[in-house]
Order: sequence, then structure tokens, then C-alpha cells
Amino acid sequence: MWLYLAALVGLSYLLGLYLRDKYIFITGCDSGFGNLLVRQLDLRGLRVLAACLTEEGAQQLRGQMSDRLETVILDVTKTESISAAAQRELSYFGVKVAMIEPGYFNTDVTNPEKISRATQEAWDRLSPEVKELYGEKFLASGE
Repeated sequence: MWLYLAALVGLSYLLGLYLRDKYIFITGCDSGFGNLLVRQLDLRGLRVLAACLTEEGAQQLRGQMSDRLETVILDVTKTESISAAAQRELSYFGVKVAMIEPGYFNTDVTNPEKISRATQEAWDRLSPEVKELYGEKFLASGE
């Protein structure tokens, strides 16, 4: 067991040395997983290039993180935004990855049976007045 722990510590140290002069590029940093990942990597002393959808999101990150953080404005749903970021901003950092696509994660949030059951349980706890206000069609629509 100690050998595994020593190997893990050694690999972590080597990874830190390798990444010391490199940036980790993350999209979707205004909120959600991207924002949380940026915070964790910054706390670990890594340099992060955070792509935010809005200038407000970028300013908020810059105000809360260390000077190892750099931000760019990027809307990954628009080809023009990707091209512009790749030419004004990303090329300066030597970014070589063209695209990373997210995968599907099977969690309770995506489980239709659990969603339906939770919705029904919430409906059952509502007062008669609220149920009358929304109506049975609201429950059936799944909104």
C-alpha cells in the first residue's frame, strides 16, 4: 500500500512540474462545472485559461482567483466566436486543441422515472389552493 501511495505522490509531483509552464484551457467558466474546475485548479497552483460566455463572468473570476488565471470571452455555440478567440486570444497561449465535446453522464438528474416520481411527490405536498392554481394539466405536462 505504501508503494502505491509513494507512486501517486511522485506522479502528482511530476504532473505539477509538467504543467507549471502550461495553461489548462476550460470552457463554460461563468458557472457550473467549468467554474468549479477553474477554482479547484487555481487552488492547486495550476495556470488556467478560463473561457467565459460574458465579460461579467470573466471579471468575477478575475476578481476571485489568483494571478495565474487568464480569461477569454468565448461562445462555443458560435463559429465566429470560436474563430475570433482562436486568432485574438488563444494563439497567444499556444493552444493546440481544436475541440473537446462533452459526453452524456447518466445521473439522477437525467433519470426520467426519478424525475417523474420527484415531481409527483412535490405535487402531492402542495396545498389544494396551489394545485388549483396550476391545475392537473401542469402536472401532466411535466414542466
